[in-house]
Amino acid sequence: MQVVMGKLNGVWLRDLMTQAPSRYVQAAVAYAQRSNPLFDHCKENGVRLEFYGLLDETGAVAPELLRHFLQQGPSRVDCRLVNGLFHPKVIWWHGHGAYIGSANLTDAAWFRNVECGVFYPESELSTGGLDGELEQLFAYLRTVSVPLTQELVERLARLSVSQRAVDQSARGLRGRFDELFKDVVQHRGLIGVPGRGERKASAERAFAQEWNDTLQTLRGLSAEFGRLGLRPSWVDVTAHPAIHFDQFLHAYFYVRIRQGSEDDDLDDDMSTAELVQSSFEQHKSDPGAALVDGARWWASLKEAPYGEDEYIRVTAPGMQRLFSREALASLDRDGLFAAFRDVNAFRMRARQMANAGYGLPVGHHESMVEKSRRLANWLWDRRSAGGRGVREVLEFLIWGRDPPEMERRLWLVTHDEEWKLPNLGPSSLGEAVGWARPDNYPPRNNRTNKALRALGHNVKLFYKD
Repeated sequence: MQVVMGKLNGVWLRDLMTQAPSRYVQAAVAYAQRSNPLFDHCKENGVRLEFYGLLDETGAVAPELLRHFLQQGPSRVDCRLVNGLFHPKVIWWHGHGAYIGSANLTDAAWFRNVECGVFYPESELSTGGLDGELEQLFAYLRTVSVPLTQELVERLARLSVSQRAVDQSARGLRGRFDELFKDVVQHRGLIGVPGRGERKASAERAFAQEWNDTLQTLRGLSAEFGRLGLRPSWVDVTAHPAIHFDQFLHAYFYVRIRQGSEDDDLDDDMSTAELVQSSFEQHKSDPGAALVDGARWWASLKEAPYGEDEYIRVTAPGMQRLFSREALASLDRDGLFAAFRDVNAFRMRARQMANAGYGLPVGHHESMVEKSRRLANWLWDRRSAGGRGVREVLEFLIWGRDPPEMERRLWLVTHDEEWKLPNLGPSSLGEAVGWARPDNYPPRNNRTNKALRALGHNVKLFYKD
């Protein structure tokens, strides 16, 4: 163990960092600036950074640093923020050791302030059981933090405008902050007790967090994947980047993870879950390398494994037209089937529907296309408790403006009785949003989540729509 006090004893955080051979760093530090050496070191040396910082009205983590993280992409930086009681200063260079002390990730803390902390080599962390304690810390922080997204940075930018426009009263600024971030769960500390009525709000916040987390991961990875410039000869250079990346994930999951089986009945079995988890454990410390390896494999393919070429060229553009504002305005029964028949999550739901739900004999058999048409017809005849039909639900979800946040509209159409339709859940609707508006919301379903997790990204899997 070493005491770290900088100029006072000649032991500097900067030196500990440059001595570290680690390729994976976890940091939980409340305050951070763009100019701190840790961030430059990670970027310049290809070190994977998992960072937890404070989200508050003062800009505890500098907005320019947050934009820098977004530009690097999720393969290099996994940034999450805690809204509420959060004040640790911990940096763990895996395989080298961990610093626990008082220093924030600022130039003042690293070079000018009187700071004091201790550094434990990896061997002492292991023998003393401290590595398990730190793993517990970071696992806990993941449950009370929100992912860094473009939307969050934009809201912080709006907050900074307000900060200049109003007086410097901390009370007034905190009120503005609470208004802008009312959907972000507030960490009340380890002894905090949820207030009355918070359970439902907490569930909605968790839903929004999962949506935004995976959405931003998809956005960042799609951009990283595009910059690699790796594509098979049968994918045109004009292919939509989000659609191209989605079909890469499709092939990666079924060929590299499922080992060549596209049998839908195996999608949710335990063997598949074990394969995904095994790949996650292998790649979680360097998902960037997993992406490059996967992209090189993809580019080497002489033909599409499961029709991905046609999906990129024909199917996806067709679905975008079918879910357009204009098409939904005149949607009819046949149009509903045409729009959803290639939505993977919808097909899976149609496959799961029991014959009894349609009043059919137990032994009745139909093809997947027939099952999808039957479910589409069944939905066309249904209304929500508020009298909404499927066309109104889709128009509101995909093209609505009130509320303006997509994740809030998705929550309403899947949880609020005013909008909710039976057998039309978040997987089917979330995927439809992606095909309708790939520029803003990359397509996603549970297969997408599995492929992302297999590539080393800590996304949530779900098994029911």
